Amino acid sequence: MSSDAKQKLRALMKQKRAEFASDPERKRRAEETIASALTDTFLSGKAGELPDAVFLYDAFGSEVSVEKIAKTLRPLGIQTALPRIEESGEMVFHLFENKAPLVRHRFGMREPSPEAPVIEATEKTLIVVPGLAFDRGGRRLGYGGGFYDRYLAAHPLARCVMAAFSCQEAARVPAEENDIVMPMIITERETVRIHS
Repeated sequence: MSSDAKQKLRALMKQKRAEFASDPERKRRAEETIASALTDTFLSGKAGELPDAVFLYDAFGSEVSVEKIAKTLRPLGIQTALPRIEESGEMVFHLFENKAPLVRHRFGMREPSPEAPVIEATEKTLIVVPGLAFDRGGRRLGYGGGFYDRYLAAHPLARCVMAAFSCQEAARVPAEENDIVMPMIITERETVRIHS
């Protein structure tokens, strides 16, 4: 699949997601449902050991907000981290504490201060991944920087899940060899589990 196909799908999904998010009450309800499903799946203790840390993201534009997850984690004593894009283009995760200031990146999203401690993902870490599109094979379309694909490839033992609205589903997402397949996608309608 060509990068042109990816660009066309990105433009389409940005539009679809923005239309979905244009109704604030619908977006809020969907985010609450997604947060509850994430909590039930990974943070209730039903599936065994709780994660040592959950790597979240600060929602940008019409992305699914996972802020409610952070509020759930604090009473459990589970660390929360947010991504930061270094000058080198590498993505690293920094410890995020309640009410810690975030700084605006040149791409527009907010990220932790470089002074915040860096946390490396382990096999006990859960990484909640954003994106523009997904399909039933677990293929995910990001924004084109490859930040999450590179990070997940370097930390293959960490658990990961994509948070998305159901409107972001595509019949097939164009994929390349280095694109990481999501084992699970959680939307407001369902949890899609990919069996390898």
